[in-house]
Amino acid sequence: VHVFLRGGIDGLNLVLPIAGNDRNFYEQARPTLQVPVSGAAAALPMSLANGTQTGFGLHPSATGLHDVWNAGKLAVVHCCGMQTVVTRSHFDAQAFLDLGTPGIRGASGWLTRAFQSGSRPTATLPMLAVGNGTPVSMLGAAEALSMSSPSDFQLNSGASQWRAYTTSMPAGTKGMTEMMAEIWSSAGVSTGVELAGQRADGAMRAIAAQAYSGTLPVGWPDNTFSRQLWTIAQSIRFDLGLRYAAVD
Repeated sequence: VHVFLRGGIDGLNLVLPIAGNDRNFYEQARPTLQVPVSGAAAALPMSLANGTQTGFGLHPSATGLHDVWNAGKLAVVHCCGMQTVVTRSHFDAQAFLDLGTPGIRGASGWLTRAFQSGSRPTATLPMLAVGNGTPVSMLGAAEALSMSSPSDFQLNSGASQWRAYTTSMPAGTKGMTEMMAEIWSSAGVSTGVELAGQRADGAMRAIAAQAYSGTLPVGWPDNTFSRQLWTIAQSIRFDLGLRYAAVD
């Protein structure tokens, strides 16, 4: 499960130097924005399991991350960047992280290449992105499915009463969903738009057949991120062959 925290953070105040020459440089660069090393709003020191001080600390509001660090389940890669591509563009940086090919566009996403590099057993849902679109990391994978939520993964254009057959419709009629499925299943040529239609119809049917619940587990915060992770967790439980999942 790959979580991409899109947007930007102030890295110099999230993980900041609290000792040594780095601290001196930090204070010179940030005379008014610096996080203090003592007092009520002091940085949270990051020490190793044996008590050795790293010389860095977390922002005082990052108590949750500090707990994960102290539990030995967090690593920080500090002051990293792409030396071969320095455009200072936030969007370029995101794209190259997703592609895994700094300075080279047009490649497939790095998750796609990871998936294609190993054995690819037949699976109902091998790759899933929970969001408003396919992330760049999954570009080039015909097996990748993207959806914002299971309940919204359906044909929703046109009049709602004609999307699927109901008993209130005239006998012998079909809803748009049934008609589209019939068109694609009877298509004699599996290329181009026919193949895309068959895949789309198959994906909708596969998701609709699962008992997804919109009710979050007890104790989970009610926000978009939680709902995204809950969709992935359920997809794993349904044993659909999920191998790669992405959340923005």
